[in-house]
Amino acid sequence: MTPNVFSGLRAVGLAVAIVVAAATTSGAQSPFQDVIRNLRHPSVETRLDAVERLAAAGHTPAAEAVAALALDPDFSAALADQGLVARRRGDHGAAEAGYRRAIAADPANADARYNLAMLLAETGRRAEARRELERLLAADPTDDEARRELGTLLR
Repeated sequence: MTPNVFSGLRAVGLAVAIVVAAATTSGAQSPFQDVIRNLRHPSVETRLDAVERLAAAGHTPAAEAVAALALDPDFSAALADQGLVARRRGDHGAAEAGYRRAIAADPANADARYNLAMLLAETGRRAEARRELERLLAADPTDDEARRELGTLLR
């Protein structure tokens, strides 16, 4: 599906306004200057980098706005980023939904599958977490991080 360019530009403008407002109210404008520049970048990956930096800085509403503008229904990384943002704000249900949608869009998305496994383990669903880690290792037997986490779950 080809995105509507006009809607995309309007969404970028809205996201810039949200980020500028967040910067103004937080009193820390310098970290947002790179984010604003990245919002105008044509690469979805570059815009998603802004999502991760905003979420890591604790500005989850702004990160959600940026994720929404970058979201393509088939773009697994954007869906996984929505899961990441939801997890950072403590919304486990929305995080799980984001990770599962990312995996449905691209079953080879190892980051989404790993993050889903960690979320499942954190919420006490160890058997489901184990299955996700086993799927990761089936796809990539050299994934040491997944192997280590699986070992932890099996103890």
